[in-house]
Amino acid sequence: MSNLFILLKYNFLMTIGLLRGKKSKSNKVGIVLFCLLTLVIIFASGMQAYSMYEVLCETNTQENLLFSGVSTLILFSLVMGGLRSSNTKRTQDADFLLSLPIKKSTIVLSKTVGKYFYDFFFDFCIFAPYIIIGAVKVGYSALVIFMGIFICFLMPFLSVGLTFIVDFIVQRIFNKSKYSGILKSIFSLLLFCAIFFWYYLSENNFLTRCLTGFIYTPNYKNILGTLGLTIGVFFVGILLFTLTFGRSTSRFKSKTKKVNFSKPRSPFSLLLRKETAYYFSTPVYFINTIIGPFMMILGLVIVLTLQLDLSGEVMSLSSKDFIALIAAIALSAMSASSTISASSISLEGKNLWLLKSSPVKEKDVFLSKITLHNLVILPAIIVSAVTLFIMLNMSLAQFFEMLILPTLVTILGSVLGLYYNLCFPILDYESETKVIKQSLSVFLTMFSLLPVSALPIILIKLTPLLPLQVFYVSLIFDFILCIVFTFLVFTDGVKRFRKL
Repeated sequence: MSNLFILLKYNFLMTIGLLRGKKSKSNKVGIVLFCLLTLVIIFASGMQAYSMYEVLCETNTQENLLFSGVSTLILFSLVMGGLRSSNTKRTQDADFLLSLPIKKSTIVLSKTVGKYFYDFFFDFCIFAPYIIIGAVKVGYSALVIFMGIFICFLMPFLSVGLTFIVDFIVQRIFNKSKYSGILKSIFSLLLFCAIFFWYYLSENNFLTRCLTGFIYTPNYKNILGTLGLTIGVFFVGILLFTLTFGRSTSRFKSKTKKVNFSKPRSPFSLLLRKETAYYFSTPVYFINTIIGPFMMILGLVIVLTLQLDLSGEVMSLSSKDFIALIAAIALSAMSASSTISASSISLEGKNLWLLKSSPVKEKDVFLSKITLHNLVILPAIIVSAVTLFIMLNMSLAQFFEMLILPTLVTILGSVLGLYYNLCFPILDYESETKVIKQSLSVFLTMFSLLPVSALPIILIKLTPLLPLQVFYVSLIFDFILCIVFTFLVFTDGVKRFRKL
């Protein structure tokens, strides 16, 4: 068996979480999660593709269906390539791999091929529904279908190349700074915002036109442009990655020789300070869990930009009750997408023994992780609720409706995610990415909170209850769940933590 195949094999096994022995239950868990994730992506993309097809049918422009698919594919590639770092804090395997009797070219190729197939999997799941609906409903020619499939093979080159280029730039610019972690997190957030604003403000951009032209009218200009934007970017990225792989970059070295003793603080405040510093200095942790608050603020910016006049006589009291409930549901769903506490125990990693050997109580450890989760999300909820309250000229009851329900879902997410992570910890991970994005506790937290957030919609559809009554039923249900899982965290969770 070649060295390249061995490296690719174990990289794949680590990706789906199958490195715990052949008899481990995690084998089945990893396979189930992998299949479930595939079905969710295909279903979501299929619903989006079919909805876009119905919209285009109204204007008799359904032949432009693949334009929407290409736009989605470009957004995904830019986000993956721009925000994914190829060298996170815990990924320090370069020296180990280079010490083995394996060629450097083989190691670089294995890492590149692994990233390529990872991105290809998602690209195909996203774009395949557009091709299928286009072939069945629109009646695309065989050439268009073939070029659409070919695009799925080209787009991973763009995202992988961007990953290497952005990682090279970030490491060279920020590693010399004392606050390199925080600066990297800020850079990732700004880059994330820039990508989204660029995407929505210039939907018909050169990149989209070039790739769409490659599918519909594959002339030499579109072909050369597409190959240059994908394979060209890839070759630049792989060149930078090859030149820098295994080489240590210069890092900040403090010149301070004085030792400053701070005032005595409570264990909880010190633990919260540690959690906060780690959160904001770890880009992959920060950018993947700030999505909820970011979406809340982005939604407010869009509403304020459009300058919608929704106050006064435009709405009746009953419609305001309904809109307040819908706003509460939306804020709850956005809050559910941020699973900060669901990976907080696993992120302790091999340093967990330091925490367990310290003179701190399990209660303080859990409270610090729960508090961080709420401190990150709740300010965005409060700002959103206050802004909507002023814009819509709502009553205080409607304001508290928009505020309390998302707050309860956020508190529930903090204790629920922490308990799941205590039940399914991963302490021997290779990089933070696998814990934050691919762990069982994160998936269970998200899939548990989404039905909770959607409970008011279910009650509206299936019962004759009024919006205010739906709010009270959801409030009681969420409150009970908060009590139950808080009790589990501080009873069964303490026992599980001591066994880790």
